[in-house]
Amino acid sequence: MDITEKSDIFRFCTDAENAIADIRSRNKLPVVVGGSGLYLRALIYGLDPLPADQTLRDELDAKYDNEQHFPELVDFMQKHCPDDCAKFYQHRRKLIRACEVYMLTGQQITHLQNVQKNKAPRSDAKSFVLVWERDILKQRIRQRAEEMLKTGWIDEAALLIRNGLLQTPTAWQALGYSLIAKFLEGKMNRAELLESISIATWQFARRQITWFAHQHPEAEFIQMPFEFCKE
Repeated sequence: MDITEKSDIFRFCTDAENAIADIRSRNKLPVVVGGSGLYLRALIYGLDPLPADQTLRDELDAKYDNEQHFPELVDFMQKHCPDDCAKFYQHRRKLIRACEVYMLTGQQITHLQNVQKNKAPRSDAKSFVLVWERDILKQRIRQRAEEMLKTGWIDEAALLIRNGLLQTPTAWQALGYSLIAKFLEGKMNRAELLESISIATWQFARRQITWFAHQHPEAEFIQMPFEFCKE
C-alpha cells in the first residue's frame, strides 16, 4: 500500500479477511496482532452498519478537513449532534465521519453505534489482551522508541516526508512521524524527540488499555510477563 492511498477501517477489514482466508487455505493458524482496538473490534464483531456516501464525504473533507474551517464543523455538530461532538471534537476525521452519517440518517453516530455494541463476536476467533504493569510498559515503550530511532527510523521518516508524507490523506497520522519532522526542522533536539515520542506512545497505549477494558468483553486478559508451563 502506497502512502498516498487513503486507509480506513473498511479497507483494513477487507485486507484482513483476505489475509486470514489465504492463511487458512494453507492449513495455518492466522494470528492477528495489533494495537488499534477499534479496527480489531470491527474485525471481530463486524463493521458498524452505517451508511456512507463517497461524494458527500469528499465534499465534507474538502470543506472541513483543514485548520481554518474545522471549527465551523464543531459548531454545527454541537448544535445538531451534541453527543458526537463531545466524543469526537478533538478528532477531525472522526467528526467529519459523524457529520456524514448524520446527514445521511438524521441520527447521531454514537447512538447508532450503541446498537452495534450488543452484537456477539465472531465464533471462529479467540481474543487475548496482554497486560503489563504500567511502569514496566512505560519503560518498554521508551526502549522501543530508542531502538527504532537508532536503527533507521529518522532516515525512513525523512525519505517519506520528502515524498509527501505530511500531505497524505491518513499516513501522516502514524505515531511519531510528525514529531520526527519537527526534529528534522530543528524544532527539537534528539533527547526531546525521544521524550516526545515516548510520551505520545504512552498516551496512545493508555487509551488502548481503557478501550480494551470496555470494548472487548470477549477477550482473556493475560498478565505479563507470561511464563509458559513446560512439562
